[in-house]
Amino acid sequence: MNNHVSLLPDDIIFVDYVGPQDYESIMSAFGQIEQFSFTLRRRHKPVKLLSDVSKVTKQNLGARQAGVESLRRISFDAIAVCGGNRFIKYMAMFFLRASGHPLARYFSQVDHGHRWLATLSL
Repeated sequence: MNNHVSLLPDDIIFVDYVGPQDYESIMSAFGQIEQFSFTLRRRHKPVKLLSDVSKVTKQNLGARQAGVESLRRISFDAIAVCGGNRFIKYMAMFFLRASGHPLARYFSQVDHGHRWLATLSL
C-alpha cells in the first residue's frame, strides 16, 4: 500500500491512491482522512477532499466496497475525484452520483479538481 494522505496548505485533504487497491488500503486511507477531517472541523473549516486515482493499477471488489463505505461515512463538504482509466472514471462517477452529495465531482485532471475545490466558498 503506497497511498498517501496529506493536508494541503489551502486546507484541502489530498489523497493520492497508488498501485493495486483492496479493502485494507482504502480503509487505511479513510482512517487518515478522518483524522484530517476532525482537525478541520475543530478549526471550523470545511472538509474538502481531493482524490487522485490516476496511479491506481487495479482494484478488487473489496476496494469498491470500501470506497462506497467511505463515501457514506466521511463527513465532507465537497469532493473531487480525479484521473484514472476509463473503468475507474465510470465507477467514480457512479459512486459520486449515488452519494447524492451536491458537491461531488469527477475531473480528468487533478489541477482542475483542485482549482474547483479551492474556489468553493463554504
